[in-house]
Amino acid sequence: MIKKTGSLCALILFFSTAFADEFESDAKFRVCFTPGEDCTQQIVNAIQASVSDVWVQAYSFTSRPIENALLEAKNRGVNVQVVLDKSVLGNQKNAAELFARHHIPVWIDEKPGIAHNKVMIIDQTKTITGSFNFTRAAQARNAENVLMIDDAGLAKKYLKNWYRREGVSRSYKPVHHEKIVVPVLEPRPSFFEWLRQLLEWFLNALFHLLHRQ
Repeated sequence: MIKKTGSLCALILFFSTAFADEFESDAKFRVCFTPGEDCTQQIVNAIQASVSDVWVQAYSFTSRPIENALLEAKNRGVNVQVVLDKSVLGNQKNAAELFARHHIPVWIDEKPGIAHNKVMIIDQTKTITGSFNFTRAAQARNAENVLMIDDAGLAKKYLKNWYRREGVSRSYKPVHHEKIVVPVLEPRPSFFEWLRQLLEWFLNALFHLLHRQ
């Protein structure tokens, strides 16, 4: 019995080590926790350091500093793409609308119950994940964690999943609000202009009256 148990444990250990993923030899990581640390700023710093690409998956998105960092990255030529949960559409001033209006491609992941990811893949080498939603509450009120990992192999796996979710999501189009055209009001004539028009009307009426006789 002991021999069989030992063989089973060895077999389990073999398969767990044979198929387990490993970090690259030069992999690095950083952690951040709230309350007590400025995790929002660390995420902003990572976005500001991006060179080529930032892929985002988010459940909720209300953090203005992180939104602005992504918009700034887009403006300097970084390829920014975003997949969001459908719950963001409940707010008129939602992140999907903001990003789409700034020409950042946005998809709504509406297939699952909720798309509960909090992920960024930066330059295909850095992965940001954890419990931390990209929200004001995550920084100011909640107990959260952020894990930032520099490992190209791991980033590749997360990016593969990003494209898997994007492939079954709906492309978001910005809402086109009708432009309201305000009519130009004619300026009120001055007293002398009004008197001139009245005199002109009186002379025309008198002219037509005399020609009828």
